[in-house]
Amino acid sequence: MSAYGHLYVGTDRDGVFCIGSANPQSWSSPRGGAGAVGCPDASRVGAQGHVQSVSQFDAAVTPLAATDQALVVASGSDAARDLICLQIKSEKGKQRPVRKWKVSARAGDVAACAIAERNQTAARCLVMRRGTVAGAELQCLDLNTGQLRWTEDLHGTVGDWITTDGDWVFVQPVAGALRCMSVDGQTIWEREVGDVTHAIACDTSRIAVATTKPHALVLLDKLTGRELWRCKLAAQPTAAPVIHKDIVAVGTAEGLRLRSLLDGDRRWQSTNGQGGVASEIGITGNRLFWRTTKSRIVGLQVPEHRQWMAVDVDAAAAEMIRADDGVLLLGRQHIKKISRQGDGVTVWSELPAEDKACGGLLRDGRLWIGTSEGKLLGLGSEATP
Repeated sequence: MSAYGHLYVGTDRDGVFCIGSANPQSWSSPRGGAGAVGCPDASRVGAQGHVQSVSQFDAAVTPLAATDQALVVASGSDAARDLICLQIKSEKGKQRPVRKWKVSARAGDVAACAIAERNQTAARCLVMRRGTVAGAELQCLDLNTGQLRWTEDLHGTVGDWITTDGDWVFVQPVAGALRCMSVDGQTIWEREVGDVTHAIACDTSRIAVATTKPHALVLLDKLTGRELWRCKLAAQPTAAPVIHKDIVAVGTAEGLRLRSLLDGDRRWQSTNGQGGVASEIGITGNRLFWRTTKSRIVGLQVPEHRQWMAVDVDAAAAEMIRADDGVLLLGRQHIKKISRQGDGVTVWSELPAEDKACGGLLRDGRLWIGTSEGKLLGLGSEATP
């Protein structure tokens, strides 16, 4: 069968394979999975960053998700919070965010969000997980207008995450289950997998899921949800899995584990002395990188399984953002960069003394950072005259 420009071919043993253009490389995060914060595309940030635009909000602002033309942020205080969509306009070579729509939400209401933007049969939409008195609710908004398209109740879920590959949305509707939905809110399939506390990983035909109860790594057929293989993990998963070519990488409390995408056989694992995985796993080229519980960024070259980087970092630099030419470390006052060669840490940019970063995301070479003082900063490699 064919769908969304891909040809899906079934096999006797290994499920369904997809022939066609590859899915964009995804980045998982606590705020939404693929297509949310982190790096939705392979942008280069250069050796140094400069503030190119400043937008002022009434309260602290946090970037949540982005497309090539829109940026979604949350802004508010402990009493109230707004979800705001900004249109990115280019004027005289500069990018300027302009408010498109706003919806109100309770403080802490939006636990995760992601943008489905590749489906050519439906308008781009923002899918988010929101807290309710009864538990949680999945909501889908039209990205152009902010109007509510559909809702879905979630019961007993254990993880604040959503994943979308652009065509389908994946969520845990009840404890222990995984559901695949269309961007129109229709259930494609639902399967029992175990409790999932982190986003899942997708390629064109398969899904990798790390479960905490029991501790396991599971590979599913993307079209049907059929289980292809399952392997036990000795420790609890601490990061979303990542599919890279013929391997699946998963972070655990004991370190990084690599498994064969074909059958789940063990390929490589980090030593206990390096510490557990304390961040999501990033990919740049054929290199994986992650932060350990010992405040060290470690990089691994695959398939050689050769360590290419081991850099001690400030414990305050809690958020990693992948760029095509390195890794950005977002701290409260400084943004540091580790080059792709892993040859040291440099200061990429500094924030004004009165501002403290509340999160950031990278899109098309522009790093968007929200601050506690209500500023949305747009940073790039070129200084603004």
